[in-house]
Amino acid sequence: MLIIAFEITVLPLVFAWDMALIGWLQMFTWGTPSFWTLDIGVNFCTGIYSKGEVVMEWKPIALKYCRSWLALDLLVVSCDWVSLSLGLHDSETIKMARFTKLGRIFRVVGIM
Repeated sequence: MLIIAFEITVLPLVFAWDMALIGWLQMFTWGTPSFWTLDIGVNFCTGIYSKGEVVMEWKPIALKYCRSWLALDLLVVSCDWVSLSLGLHDSETIKMARFTKLGRIFRVVGIM
């Protein structure tokens, strides 16, 4: 929940006021893509409901995840990693790519 709260509250402030990524802000900036990368793997192991029953078999879980959130998750996480690895946090192109995080916010709202 801490990661989600960070992305919903702090990241919009960073974008709006073009804040420098230092200290705890830099730590979270590296920590959030790490968390979401691990989350992609976890989603392949998380049970799903099918016809009122919990399914724990890998193949149906993978198929459902691939058909639903995988593409958006990969897009957002890859933009995060490219931004961090190239050090382009000030580039206009990367700032636009960061708006893909809105998809994650919509996902969180959908979960609630």
